[in-house]
Amino acid sequence: LIVMLNLLIAIISDTFDRIQDSSENARNAELLRLIVEYQWLLADRENKQTYLYVFHHDTDEKYQHEAPQEWRGRIRETVRAVNSMKRDFTQEQELMKNEIKAEIKNQEKSIKKQEEKLEKVEELLKKQEEQFSTIQTTLEKVLKNTSIHQDKDD
Repeated sequence: LIVMLNLLIAIISDTFDRIQDSSENARNAELLRLIVEYQWLLADRENKQTYLYVFHHDTDEKYQHEAPQEWRGRIRETVRAVNSMKRDFTQEQELMKNEIKAEIKNQEKSIKKQEEKLEKVEELLKKQEEQFSTIQTTLEKVLKNTSIHQDKDD
């Protein structure tokens, strides 16, 4: 029962919003009909000319701020608010994306520097290993020569 009542309220609210959205157009159309009717009543009947009536709704910005703020339908206002939030979110997302890209570039530069340092350390380690190997070979020769000399002396 409560769900049905909520559904009825939602339908009535939506209908009211749609009617409110179209009310200005309906008011302008009725105003135009009245103007045409008065023109016809006041027209010279002997002159058989016909007229074309053009109605232009002027939305001059200098008068808009003087007009009272019209009620906007809840749906339209909600859509406007959601679109505004979406724009703000998109802008924030773009800023964060740019910050992340910049941070990634900085990290890539740092990694590249660390890799270069690691390559230098590896080169130094290779040189030290070669030197150690040379020293070890020389030491083994010296020990061998020493042991040969000792054996001869004994």
